[in-house]
Amino acid sequence: MKSPNRLTPVVFGTMTIVILSVFPVINLLQLICCMNAVLGGVVAAKVFEKELKKVNQKFEYKDGIIMGILTGVLSAVIVTAASQSIFLFSSENPIIEMTAMFEQMNMQITPEMNEIINRLSNEYSDHGFSPTLAIAELVSRLISHSLFAVIGAVIYISIINKKKGNELPTTTPQV
Repeated sequence: MKSPNRLTPVVFGTMTIVILSVFPVINLLQLICCMNAVLGGVVAAKVFEKELKKVNQKFEYKDGIIMGILTGVLSAVIVTAASQSIFLFSSENPIIEMTAMFEQMNMQITPEMNEIINRLSNEYSDHGFSPTLAIAELVSRLISHSLFAVIGAVIYISIINKKKGNELPTTTPQV
């Protein structure tokens, strides 16, 4: 049996998430329940559905979950790299700007928080970016992009199966 192409759906889903995450104004979709990742999962699922039709296979939830995870992981790496590269080319230290904003809002900064801010600021001064924040951003994007891309793919599968009238059976464990 011929297996479907999994790379093309992942690339299309990833491109969708990256475009919706990187460009200003469009990236406001992230504020609506990570809609960028949900739409990326839907795109990956739609393209994978076409690949499955070529090899005459049924679209199952596990396929959508796999597409969502792969799309989410790849997009998280690319979007993190893009956002961190912006810091590399910027001459400003964003931590100093953030501290100034805290002062304008009359926020009280604890000594512990001030120590962390100074450490992050020193990372920006030394490297041009903060490895600590880059890793934190990557981890958070890996989780959120993968989770919401899976949700988008599963929603798409549910919708197309209801339209076709062939709801996928759910198995209940036998006791």
